[in-house]
Amino acid sequence: KEDGTDKSKDGESKKDQENREMNEWDKNDTAETPIRRLADALRERWIEDLTYLEAVQNTRVPIVKFTVRHNIGSPCPPHSNENDADPDDGVNVDICFNQLTGLESAKLVKTFMEAMPPLRPLTFVLKYFMAARGINEPYSGGVGSFMLQMMIVSFLQHREREEHAARRGGTPNLCLGSLLLEFFELYGIDFNYVTA
Repeated sequence: KEDGTDKSKDGESKKDQENREMNEWDKNDTAETPIRRLADALRERWIEDLTYLEAVQNTRVPIVKFTVRHNIGSPCPPHSNENDADPDDGVNVDICFNQLTGLESAKLVKTFMEAMPPLRPLTFVLKYFMAARGINEPYSGGVGSFMLQMMIVSFLQHREREEHAARRGGTPNLCLGSLLLEFFELYGIDFNYVTA
């Protein structure tokens, strides 16, 4: 220890070694990784309380996804196929390791939610809409929660500028149904994905 960091035999710092190991997780699905160990531990110890469990390792940020039943402790037959899990069966949880960006993202989203009251209800409705169509998971090509929230924030900011110019300081029109339709219109029809 010269500068406060542990060095391995080959001169690699402990942090560098951890980062290298983290980046190698998704190379081999059968390897004993922290993600795999967590999934196995959940499967062994919580099997009665889980309706869904999956270790997703072939992504930029490997995660363990699981759903905990609402009524923990009461008997419930497990799903025959992990893809049969109903989102209404419980609380969905995603866990990753060594990713500090989640804390920063949560603070940012909280700030936006306090400043933009329509953000929360629009997020709930749009997340449900996307989940019902199977387009809410980034690892399968869908749109994740954070990206969706940033799309809504961008939409609300753009709309606020237009409203402000049109009314010159009057009371904003915050009809959630209209906002939802305008969101679909912006990202479904008007938005130019080629030049954006």
